[in-house]
Amino acid sequence: MRLKSICDYHIILLYGITFGLPAAVCATTLSEAVTTALSNSDQLQAQRAAVAAAEWQSVAVERGRLPRIDLTASWRHQSEVPQVQMDLSDIPPPIGPLQMEFPLGVEDTREAGIQANWLAFGGFAPTAHATISRYETEWQRQQLTGFHRDLAGQVVRLYRAGQALTLQIQILDTGNERIGNHLEQLRSLISASLASPHDTLALRRTLNDQNRKLLQLKVELANNSAALQQLTGTPVALDPFNYVTEDALPTLQMERDPQLAQHETEARILDERRRLTAASLYPSLQLQAGWRWGRPGLNPTRDEWMDYGVVGAGLNWEIWRGGVRRAEREAISAAETALQRRDDLTRQALTTSYENAVRTYQALGTELEVVEQNLHLANRQLAGIEARQSQGVISGSELRDTLLELTALEAEVVLVRLRLALQRTEIEQLSGLPPAEWSLE
Repeated sequence: MRLKSICDYHIILLYGITFGLPAAVCATTLSEAVTTALSNSDQLQAQRAAVAAAEWQSVAVERGRLPRIDLTASWRHQSEVPQVQMDLSDIPPPIGPLQMEFPLGVEDTREAGIQANWLAFGGFAPTAHATISRYETEWQRQQLTGFHRDLAGQVVRLYRAGQALTLQIQILDTGNERIGNHLEQLRSLISASLASPHDTLALRRTLNDQNRKLLQLKVELANNSAALQQLTGTPVALDPFNYVTEDALPTLQMERDPQLAQHETEARILDERRRLTAASLYPSLQLQAGWRWGRPGLNPTRDEWMDYGVVGAGLNWEIWRGGVRRAEREAISAAETALQRRDDLTRQALTTSYENAVRTYQALGTELEVVEQNLHLANRQLAGIEARQSQGVISGSELRDTLLELTALEAEVVLVRLRLALQRTEIEQLSGLPPAEWSLE
């Protein structure tokens, strides 16, 4: 990226009222404006945050497949404890007869410990969940790439529009200066009785019309600058437009289009969802192991603290879901059909847009040759009129028409060149090139 060191003072006047105070503003190249917009855009910042959230969610899903360790603590109170009664009435005195009761537990149970739980087999569902999470992260990255490209395209269009308005203002200023010079010449001819005062009316009327157009262009330029500042987050002083003949046009590379890449990622997600549905046909195996410290522990007849270990396994196999699996499969099939149709439409639209853009670019190249030739002829015509004007044999209307045509052709040459540069950027955007590879000089 090249940095311009030339600074300029910008003052825009409307009916004699200053739009902005004089301020030293360094010219910003188109590449710098695009880079600044990509750095400051709230939309891109939000999408970058969405990418970060998806990345962390993917990490969470992946780590959820590891064993889980829990600290446990519990207390339980029961109002009644079962007891065993022993009838010893047959024992003779002095010991008997006796009637004894023995509790089979305690009213309060306390327990604390640490336990590890692990889903040893989940019918491939954990793997499918982790894969879906990774694909969703990739989808968010592709969305960010698309936002990148779209925002860069908006900045280029506004920047080029600003350059076009600036050049039109410069051309009108030059045209007004040219008209002023011819008015002075006419006044000299009038003084020498070689022209009539009526010959100046057409030029003065043209000068007023040009000033009115100039005012409109300055207002449009101010609006354009405000929109460009909103996109970039900072004031932008436009770099002068430099028409450069570019190399061959880039070819269409659909595999680099962010939207088509998102469609491919969505198709992979649907494949994993199909696997996830099939995974519910398999049983799941849960393992657990832990150490506990409790009272009464494993012996409810002895109210004492003790420690002990536990190991267990659980098997769960869902054998019927009331047609849920079939409904899920049908929903996935319908989503795949819709995705395929959207993908086909996107590819057709992209191909058509690219071909139209190339044809327009080629037509603009031919148009530029014609307009440049017309401008050359208009300059030759003006030179002949000026020679006749010095002899007093040219009317003010004829001179006005020639000056207007010359100014219009000068503006048209500049606008066609700008349209060519903008059209090339559109082709580069449609072809799949990232903004860093666009022709922005």
